[in-house]
Amino acid sequence: MGYNVAIIGYRTYPDADVNGQVQDIQNALLYLIEKKNKNVTTIMGHSSGCHIGLLSLMNNQQKLLLSNIKAFVGISGVYDIVKHYDYESGRGVEEISPMKPACGNNNGTYFADYSPTRLLLSNDNNDSTLPNIDMLFVHGALDDVVSWYQTLELTQAIKVKQQKKTTANFDMKILPTVGHADTVLQLMFGGETRNYILDWLTERKEKR
Repeated sequence: MGYNVAIIGYRTYPDADVNGQVQDIQNALLYLIEKKNKNVTTIMGHSSGCHIGLLSLMNNQQKLLLSNIKAFVGISGVYDIVKHYDYESGRGVEEISPMKPACGNNNGTYFADYSPTRLLLSNDNNDSTLPNIDMLFVHGALDDVVSWYQTLELTQAIKVKQQKKTTANFDMKILPTVGHADTVLQLMFGGETRNYILDWLTERKEKR
């Protein structure tokens, strides 16, 4: 379809916490822009990669990075660490998951600081807003790893910002018969996740 794709990784806990992971993504994107002279137009991430990717765009100090990014696609993402920790606790995996220590400490004090949904709704967080880009959020209704309510509540927060004309346009798609791993597997091998995302990207491309 004529897309150039760079697959970006980031250090995982304990090699890096969330701040280090966000910095890894920003450094990689800036490298592509500055050193390789690539026009990075769309960031896409799945699950925790979606969480880190979105946080990397919410730092308004990265002017060069933000001026190059035109769209974001979030797939089965975590956007509220506070609620996701409760969800993990209900599944009995909160002590196994690296999310808690990666997000700052062992008692949840900093969870809200790494939660895009809460950052958007925080009146005193002018440095943590979304850039004015197109966004697509896709989630499976059968996801038992990350609740699809994470996506629903993020888009509700974006709507609040839209009323104040401080953030971007977005689309949301909840896929009724799709689970957590299904979204990324369908993206690779085919299925409704890939069909919907590629249709969305194609429609954006045609409008430009």
